[in-house]
Amino acid sequence: MSNSNPNGKGKDIWSLITVEQLAAAIASLGDRIDQLQHETWRLNDETRLPNSLWGEVIGKLKIDHNEKMRKSLHKIWYLGRRDIKKLVKKEVKIIKTHKNDRDDGDVDGTEEVSVTERNNSNLIPDLSLPLPQRPNTRAVKAKNINNNDNQSSTIHEISFVLTPSEWKAAFSRTHQKMKDDWTDLFYEKLTSSGIKCPVSFRKAHIKKGKRKQACQFFWCRAMCTITICPRSYHIFLKNEPDVNTSALFLVRISREENHDMNIETSARQLRGKNRLLVGKKLYYLFSKIILL
Repeated sequence: MSNSNPNGKGKDIWSLITVEQLAAAIASLGDRIDQLQHETWRLNDETRLPNSLWGEVIGKLKIDHNEKMRKSLHKIWYLGRRDIKKLVKKEVKIIKTHKNDRDDGDVDGTEEVSVTERNNSNLIPDLSLPLPQRPNTRAVKAKNINNNDNQSSTIHEISFVLTPSEWKAAFSRTHQKMKDDWTDLFYEKLTSSGIKCPVSFRKAHIKKGKRKQACQFFWCRAMCTITICPRSYHIFLKNEPDVNTSALFLVRISREENHDMNIETSARQLRGKNRLLVGKKLYYLFSKIILL
């Protein structure tokens, strides 16, 4: 396959790599391939970590790790362009065959590996490194390899429901955007589900346009404000509910909670109506004290 841009409108991702190279790089993730679609293409504190899946793929492709590249690769994989998923399955089978041949001491298999390695010398993973771990589930601790050191993280899921009236209070159907105090309502739902982190919510993303049929209708991320706590929350709503239907949100929780009052304490920042109410209460209390 040619590396040039078929449209002739300047450089794109295919001017830097081929689809075969991308397939081999993704296949090197092994059992973690299914997690690619759940990792955002945006660059943040979490995706800049060495165990970022798209970061690993980009590292094997030896291209710049920036948001533009992440977005391009994420779109190719998510939409299944250029039969990428079929090519990845083929590469995974080749890698597994090579491993089995080495384990069995098959001379012919060893020769076959060397031919493939000459064709993909910079993309086939080093089989001397630890093999990819089992995929993350609600009940399994995933071990991510970071400079040959294992970092364990617990990933599980919870859900919460907004009634039609609560969803109406949080979301404007007219303007197709979240209202000012939506984070307060979401925080109440999280705490009622047993979440103890004083979280800070990131931007809410609402699906726009008919072409994005595979996208979630709503998603956002929340991070614990305690510095020593790495826990993060991915909150999403698959489809927009109608006027009389409740909204079911799924919350994917990543990493272990780490709270120690002897080291650091934190509270969620008050905004909007809650801040105004607290201000009024404090004003009332101070007025009473002054009168006494």
